[in-house]
Amino acid sequence: MVLPGTLWLLRAPPTALAAPSDEAAAQSRVEHLDAQKDQASLSLMLLEGRLQAAEDRTAAVDARVTELEQATEAAAGRREQAREDAGAVRARLADRLREGYKSGSVGWLQLLFTSEDLGELLQRARLLGRVVDSEAQLLDEVKAKGDAEGRAVAELESLRAEEAKSLESLKESRRELAQSASEQEALVAELGGRLEQARTQVEEARERMATLNREQVAARGDSRADSEQAADSGGGSNSAGSTNGDSGTKAPPAASEGTVRSNPVSAGAPRSGGRQIEAKVTAYALPGTTATGMPVGYGIIAVDPRVIPLGTRLYVPGYGEGIAADTGSAVKGNVVDVWLPSRDEALDWGIKHLTVTVYD
Repeated sequence: MVLPGTLWLLRAPPTALAAPSDEAAAQSRVEHLDAQKDQASLSLMLLEGRLQAAEDRTAAVDARVTELEQATEAAAGRREQAREDAGAVRARLADRLREGYKSGSVGWLQLLFTSEDLGELLQRARLLGRVVDSEAQLLDEVKAKGDAEGRAVAELESLRAEEAKSLESLKESRRELAQSASEQEALVAELGGRLEQARTQVEEARERMATLNREQVAARGDSRADSEQAADSGGGSNSAGSTNGDSGTKAPPAASEGTVRSNPVSAGAPRSGGRQIEAKVTAYALPGTTATGMPVGYGIIAVDPRVIPLGTRLYVPGYGEGIAADTGSAVKGNVVDVWLPSRDEALDWGIKHLTVTVYD
């Protein structure tokens, strides 16, 4: 705690004391929303990647279905052609068989029996047998080709049905991914708006702090004459916040002379919220400014910043609500040092072990 050669009075409005914690809370909200937006943007990128992969897969399967439909149509055409060819071969073979029994023309029997000798007869018989065998073999080949094309058509139709089912599943997945991506995009936009709002709140908190500083500077100028007189009677600069052992008394002289008292802080019940800590509570009555540059006054409390951050609101039973705005060489650990306007009041306070409420 530093004591200057002049005494600065605490004239800032009570609401202004919350500005440091307001700014810290707003900044924390900005960082939290910024992290949320980054996470949401990453999720959106992953969803968009999955959606693109689903669309590519859908297009590939769609092309495969079209290819199978064309192949099925071509195979069906070849099957019908094979059936027609088989029918033609059957008809031609039947015609050849019927020709052997025709009357009034040279049939197979007449062709055989008009042979001049046995050798010619056998030669004509073998020729006729080859003709019939050739037609029969051609019929078998054409029929086998038709059967093969029929199996190909059935297989292609089965593959097309499977691919069509897969295509419908992919389309459904793509619709779900598109819906998720749309919702995630809306979330990113919402977080962006909330982030901008939080940043605006940070700027407003900083503006309130700047206003508080300007008011304090003005208050210092208005009270400089009275401050110098109070500083002269206080006996110069000393190190503040040192507790005199277990007695709870303070080494510095009384500061009640020349100190303009504010109305005491209400010592009613604490407001809701906050966390509670067990602390040793002492009191000091030094004039001057705090470690944060604020003038001393009711509601100014010295703390160990490692335990309670500066700018934090506190509630001390029997004292009321104040702000952590000062430090001290003897204020270490769970120690809280409340400001009182006179040495006698600080001595009367002594050392108390209380449950202090901390509003982080």
